[in-house]
Amino acid sequence: MFGQMSSADCSGSLAQIWACLAAERRARIIRLLAQLAMNLVAAQSEWNTEELDHGSSSRCAQDPA
Repeated sequence: MFGQMSSADCSGSLAQIWACLAAERRARIIRLLAQLAMNLVAAQSEWNTEELDHGSSSRCAQDPA
């Protein structure tokens, strides 16, 4: 990913490294992070749905009425 820059050109803070990246690479990183965030939200939503389904079915099984 950092093939075009030398370590002497960009060493230090993340802000300095980010500034040394080509705009094309920054855009790709942003897209990948956005995709990861969407996948995380989707997975959490799925987990929450599974928890609700599991919780309601276990309550019905335990209900003596």
